[in-house]
Amino acid sequence: MRTIHSLRKQMEPFGKSREVEMMSGEELVRLYQLTGYSVYMGALFQRYKGHLYGLAFKYLQNEEDAKDVLCALFLKLMEKWRVQAEEVENLSGYLAKAIRNESLALLRERKKVSERLLAGVLHERKSAEFVDCAGVFSTNSVHAFDEDLQLALQKRLWELEDYQRICIELFFFEGKSYKEIALETGYSLKQVKSYLQNGKRNLRKKLQEDLREKQTRELRQCELRV
Repeated sequence: MRTIHSLRKQMEPFGKSREVEMMSGEELVRLYQLTGYSVYMGALFQRYKGHLYGLAFKYLQNEEDAKDVLCALFLKLMEKWRVQAEEVENLSGYLAKAIRNESLALLRERKKVSERLLAGVLHERKSAEFVDCAGVFSTNSVHAFDEDLQLALQKRLWELEDYQRICIELFFFEGKSYKEIALETGYSLKQVKSYLQNGKRNLRKKLQEDLREKQTRELRQCELRV
């Protein structure tokens, strides 16, 4: 979604005229659908971006993700309303629902990617150490996914060396092959494979630490309740 950053610059200059500022949001939508002029979408973006960014951030808890989701939404609406007429009676409510759906879709996708990455991290040593550590996974599946573990995975990923993190993100998040990663990064195939293997091993160790800490906290809480 990082390519969306260009849209931010693209839309900033629009929506400055006094006539446009006096129009309602619903009027701006109708005019954009009739003319396809970007000035009307730019005005909508300027008018609603603050509120919608706040809603997106509430779900995502990340500034860049919230900005990207906001711009992704307006890109979709620009394409949709350019070719398809749609009657929008309550624009504020319409946009709030839309930004919520975009945010939740991103969270679902992130969870799938995190599960895929976690499965890759655990592939070499699938069970014993992790299952015994905190009972997060069943012995039959790595899909008994825990929200705390997902957050720990995202945090620990950024603690890796850059070359390991980059290879892991390209492989698991973007689905690139070893050759594609090598071409994009300039690393050799041997280096890509090594960075992936070592990165997964380091992630596994860090997650084991997190799971042990979680188990310790839960045991202490149980002792306090007794």
